[in-house]
Amino acid sequence: MVLIAVVAVAALAFVIAAAVIGREAAKLGSTPKMPVYRLEEAVEFVSEELPFEYAAVLSPDDVRRMLRWHINGLQFDRPVAGTAEPGDPETAGDVPVVVAEENLVVGVHRRAVDAGVPVGLDAVEAVLEIHLEYLRLIGAIDRAA
Repeated sequence: MVLIAVVAVAALAFVIAAAVIGREAAKLGSTPKMPVYRLEEAVEFVSEELPFEYAAVLSPDDVRRMLRWHINGLQFDRPVAGTAEPGDPETAGDVPVVVAEENLVVGVHRRAVDAGVPVGLDAVEAVLEIHLEYLRLIGAIDRAA
């Protein structure tokens, strides 16, 4: 009789555990994956996609610095007027935050020139456009951006 009770309790524990694990697995399966930004992966992607005339003068270290400046600009620059303020609880999730890309290109170019990177405005624009494509590819920004 004791053996039957032990087997019944073990079976009940197994059923409860299977139900809980199944529910959590289903919940995790339906949650979209968060994009993970890897700087070295981004540098490699941009360096490979960069047109030859720019790749010939830009080292991976130059590209890495420009990508850091660009991602910092995307993260910390003020949004364009008329869009949501980052962290504003009233508009959170309602209105997309838009950053003026032209300002970022000029800002990254200025920082690159100040750092002694031999780069023109057109090269910076190419690097940042490819960087945006990488961000779209990993799902960090919307396709419309």
